[in-house]
Amino acid sequence: MNKLTLPLLFSLPALGFAAALPLVNPGFENSTDGWSFGDAGMSSVSDKAARSGEYGLLVEDQSGAKGSSVRSARLPVEPGKSYQVDFSAKIIGGGGIAVYLEFYDAKGKALTSSKDRTQVLRVIPPQLDGWKEYSVAGTAPEGTATVAVWVHSFSGNTVTAALDDFSVQEVPASAVKEHPSSQSAASKSAAAQPAWTGRSEDLPSFEKKDPAAAFPEMKVYQPDGSAFRQPKEDWEQARQKVKDDPEWAQWYAAKKKEVDAWMAHNKDRAEWEAGWNHEFISPHDNAFLVWTDRVPGEEVDHFMSKTGDRVEITPKLFRSWVGAFRKNHASMMIEAGMLYRLTQDEKYAEWVAAQLDFYADNYMAWEKGVAKRANSWLGYQSLDDAVIISRQADAARLVFDYAGKDRRQNWYENLFKPEAILLGKTFQNIHNIATWQRATQVKIALLYGDKELLKESMDGGRGLRQQFERGVTGEYVWYEQSMGYNGFIIMATESLFTTAALIGEGDAVRREAEIAENLMLAPLSIRFPDGTIPNPADNTGVPRASVTGLAQVYRILPTWIGLVRATTVRNWDTLVDPPEQIADLTGHRAEDLPEVVSRNMESTRFAVLKEGPWQVFFHYGQLNRSHSQAEALNWAASYGDVMITRDFGTVAYGSPASSEYYRQGLAQNVPLVDGNGQAPWHPGKLLAFDAEEGMVEAEQTQYRPNATARRKLRIEGDTLIDEVSVKVTEGEAVPLGLALHLLGEPELSDDFKAVPQEVFTEGRPVPFKYWKDVKAATFEDFVSVPVAYDGGLVLDVEFKGSGPFTLYVGQAPGQPPATHTAFFLDGPSGHEANWTVRMQPHIDHPEPTASPEEEPKERSFWQWLFGS
Repeated sequence: MNKLTLPLLFSLPALGFAAALPLVNPGFENSTDGWSFGDAGMSSVSDKAARSGEYGLLVEDQSGAKGSSVRSARLPVEPGKSYQVDFSAKIIGGGGIAVYLEFYDAKGKALTSSKDRTQVLRVIPPQLDGWKEYSVAGTAPEGTATVAVWVHSFSGNTVTAALDDFSVQEVPASAVKEHPSSQSAASKSAAAQPAWTGRSEDLPSFEKKDPAAAFPEMKVYQPDGSAFRQPKEDWEQARQKVKDDPEWAQWYAAKKKEVDAWMAHNKDRAEWEAGWNHEFISPHDNAFLVWTDRVPGEEVDHFMSKTGDRVEITPKLFRSWVGAFRKNHASMMIEAGMLYRLTQDEKYAEWVAAQLDFYADNYMAWEKGVAKRANSWLGYQSLDDAVIISRQADAARLVFDYAGKDRRQNWYENLFKPEAILLGKTFQNIHNIATWQRATQVKIALLYGDKELLKESMDGGRGLRQQFERGVTGEYVWYEQSMGYNGFIIMATESLFTTAALIGEGDAVRREAEIAENLMLAPLSIRFPDGTIPNPADNTGVPRASVTGLAQVYRILPTWIGLVRATTVRNWDTLVDPPEQIADLTGHRAEDLPEVVSRNMESTRFAVLKEGPWQVFFHYGQLNRSHSQAEALNWAASYGDVMITRDFGTVAYGSPASSEYYRQGLAQNVPLVDGNGQAPWHPGKLLAFDAEEGMVEAEQTQYRPNATARRKLRIEGDTLIDEVSVKVTEGEAVPLGLALHLLGEPELSDDFKAVPQEVFTEGRPVPFKYWKDVKAATFEDFVSVPVAYDGGLVLDVEFKGSGPFTLYVGQAPGQPPATHTAFFLDGPSGHEANWTVRMQPHIDHPEPTASPEEEPKERSFWQWLFGS
């Protein structure tokens, strides 16, 4: 028997069968044996990631800047032969992870790379539908000696995934051709979208000919025609005010009391490690906890949630508390520095200087935190470092003269310079956090006259100048699209612009400052009547069209609104540089906001329709994967002063709900393919825009790997019409559906019956588990449902399809703990579906409403009374 078996075994590869290679610990049952982990804790061996056995590989990449990395031990192979890795994987949230075959020569040099587009990889689709089996095959190039398996999440993505049951085997050359996924990431990206959208560093220089000339009716221009003003610090006048003006005297007394109390009570400690602010959340409802300066475990024995729940102190929560403390402590250093300038009391200057001494003396102590990200010493991640050191630099400027040359040079050599170098190691791309890094580096360089650091951080390939040229679109929206990032860029750079101007270096940042001003003004021009602004991408919460930011920067970027608003505020800015002394404000009001009109914001991939009572915001594509969600073709709308539907954004990134629900298709007003929204991101194609007709139409030719989608929105009088089509381009027929989120309350007919949660979620992706109190009814072609809104408005919401569909109505998560009504139109499995949704004010009819085919499919008559 053995004589017959051995020859057969050795001949299997020639017959097309696989020969296994001795991969060590393929299922992670022996912890990390046979695998190297190089991602600072993003990847771990966990029982939560097991498909078989007790353990598997869990990847939790929430960085958005740096990817995970786990490699197997290298296995001996032969050049010219083909090899395949098989594995199982499950996406838990987000997307952007792949398994690679890496070939090496005898000296350990990699023979496959992204640079020359020879990588062999299998991207795991971002579908939340449980475990799947995958494989990828490649042929070993000339000179190959070994092969390894690499698990890597992409640097610009956030993803949580489980992987298990790896195996590597020799296969016939024909097997490589059977795996179209075995290609380079670069070539896949190039095939999927325009070259400039593949990576953030490939973004174009968006056209911005004359930033100072944008929004001219809102700006207060300087004598030289610039929108950038030289600020003042008149401390003598400030001292006179707090002496003679009772209100300013009261403000000063309160400020002094606050700073004195902080100085007496609070002290940073070298043994404290900072954590992530997004993890300072309640396990009960994912809402942020209430932060106080009482030291956890010493002065308090628990935290409190904003909803009143008692939350026990854990190491993770304590680290998150420290992260907030260190930022607040840096802010209080600025306050103390201001008091020194005002009062000339050296105790404040000495306290600030002593804090800077402490950070310079102990800076190295925070290098090896057990839970923080790489290249972040003061905080949890490099963004935190930038925020903290930027505030410390502001405080240092205020006490420079008091400290003297030797002391402030010590701060530079042992705190500011090494931190500037550290910031330079991260985010070498175009990104909102990169703007923080570069702005902070530039501030340090200007403050200390470091020309080399200034040149690198300002004019380098990923320097501050490029952040503004390629990170800000032609309509003055940050390319990552979340409107919160417009304000975030201001937060990153405002103190730099102020510092630069105060020390006589304003010309170095003038253009960037003028672009930044437009970032504040642009959202006002697309605001909804209730004061909120559109909410694309993964903003945490629902942003409002606030003019507070204009009041905060009036000293350097004055606007009429900002100056008027600033006259009502008492703070350090209005004390040392009074807004009423900048311009004559007679006849100007803080309420004078720009008119909202229909406009196509093509370089940003947005459109606005404003016609009659309707205002519609349409998000038809993305510019990059960073902070993108499964929401292309999403829309929001208002009718008169009433919000009809909005994007609720996401919750804290540390919450599982962020990736499992809020970033997924079911949370948006989008078509669904087998229960899933768009993946991956894509700029889409604008098909038509007509402001006069109140119409916009766009297409996503790569809505999903196997599907296209198109949407047309138009306003006809008091009716909004939404036309959606979806096509499955390859593979088997799948359920096609549509999600719609409304802020009103529907009046459901008796046809709607309660659906058990397990029935609603069975066979569907993870996001469906987040809907509660679901009811459903099945209709043929058409149904109309009245939806009532606060104030008396009632809309008839009509769903029209072709054939039978089930309409689910449930309570969907908004911003915790709020919920709202959501509809899920679930059509039968197919390759194509077309739906029309009409919304119009409800009119009481004496007879039931017939379907468009004049067959009484479903009654739409309910007695609703309009309010005044």
